[in-house]
Amino acid sequence: MKKEKYTYCLLKYNHSQFLGELVNIAILVYFNDTKKLYFECPDRLIRLKFTYLDIPEKTIKSYLRSIKEKVLAINKDFYTSYQFSLENGIDKFIESEILLKDSTCLEFGESKVGLKYIEDERAIVGSLYNQFFSYFDNNNIEPDKIDEGVLLNKYKTLLKKFDKSVLDKSNKNIYFDYKINPTDKTEFKFDIAWQNGSLNLVKPISFDVKKPTSIQNKSYRFYGEFIDLEAFASSKNYKFDLLISKPSSKDLFKYYDNAIKLLSKPKNVEIILDENIEEYSKKTAKSVLDNNALDEPF
Repeated sequence: MKKEKYTYCLLKYNHSQFLGELVNIAILVYFNDTKKLYFECPDRLIRLKFTYLDIPEKTIKSYLRSIKEKVLAINKDFYTSYQFSLENGIDKFIESEILLKDSTCLEFGESKVGLKYIEDERAIVGSLYNQFFSYFDNNNIEPDKIDEGVLLNKYKTLLKKFDKSVLDKSNKNIYFDYKINPTDKTEFKFDIAWQNGSLNLVKPISFDVKKPTSIQNKSYRFYGEFIDLEAFASSKNYKFDLLISKPSSKDLFKYYDNAIKLLSKPKNVEIILDENIEEYSKKTAKSVLDNNALDEPF
């Protein structure tokens, strides 16, 4: 069966025409078969603030709101008002209907094409967003809350508690910063990998955030990523073990529950909630130290 295609463009901030430095701040995705546009951007401009001292934050946010509103309008009236504008390609369409070239401090880069590997468009958009903007969401976690670093440290501390030799780098049954390459051009890194018949790739994911949209965006991004990796993982006998923390705010629990349901769908994924990490650590330690464990990764 022939797969449909999608096109995406990165929206970039140009701080100085003279310097020519561009920073990605949003992504626009267009699906050819459904004629639908998606526009995603981080809630906060953390990376820009760290890079430049004098960014026009209010102006940038105003432009982002305007583009969001324009995308909504296009999706609503596509067949009556915009269908024929796409005959000259998505790049020309963006320039004529969404953002004029060189008219602001923002500009869209050249479009790129991908294959629509699943029907869930939100998952594809989330996976793309994750590739380019995960560093923004890391700053959406409040101080003293359980972020990815806290989850990983808890797991490592418990492993050492059960047996200090588990995390010894000479141990051939556990691997750190383990990388997988589904294709020549893609790479995914996992903090820890360990063997018990399959190779378990450990990834901490924190939902201890402030906004429902952060939970939704993060869950869709990782869902899309693991769906994309399903066939590759099955062929290599990989399993993705997700260490997950819940929100501190009870108001976000329903969004968290939906996120857990979504992340449970890919067949190679196992969910390990924060309260179950101790038991999972025991399982890891036992398997790693087992004399029957395999000596080489898959």
